[in-house]
Amino acid sequence: MEVSRSEIGSVAILRLSGPFVDDERLKLTERIDACIADGTSKMVIDMKQVPFIDSTGLETLQSLVPEFAKRGADFRITGLNDVCRDILVATRMVSFLHISEDAETAVRSFR
Repeated sequence: MEVSRSEIGSVAILRLSGPFVDDERLKLTERIDACIADGTSKMVIDMKQVPFIDSTGLETLQSLVPEFAKRGADFRITGLNDVCRDILVATRMVSFLHISEDAETAVRSFR
């Protein structure tokens, strides 16, 4: 999985590309750590190009919620395909993740 970064105002957009699986999760957490180290406290994780999330990817997303709260930061998830959305619904993770349809809507939700 590749993780690229762009910004809209003070919000970092992290675009993931490829399966969100065990061996790849560290790429996302390293990018998040770099963003927070740079003083960015608002992030959007764009998963438009993620075809699948495995259990490790789910655990990573779940662990981000308290980790962001501890650091005074917040994030949104966007661009879920039907497979990834179904996985988040089946695991009931949609109840505590902020999910938006697209990055622009997610950015506006921070204001």
